[in-house]
Amino acid sequence: MDALISLLPPIAAVVLALATRRVNVSLFISIWLGGWLVAGGPNRCGGPDL
Repeated sequence: MDALISLLPPIAAVVLALATRRVNVSLFISIWLGGWLVAGGPNRCGGPDL
């Protein structure tokens, strides 16, 4: 499961870059997503347990 979660930020960056055509915004969001996942993700932020 951790391996799949670690693929989310780069996949999000590519998908967002293709969808929005704004690479800087896509990279910022994917870096934020990676940091959020490292910090504990939804489990530490009050979300449901995965």
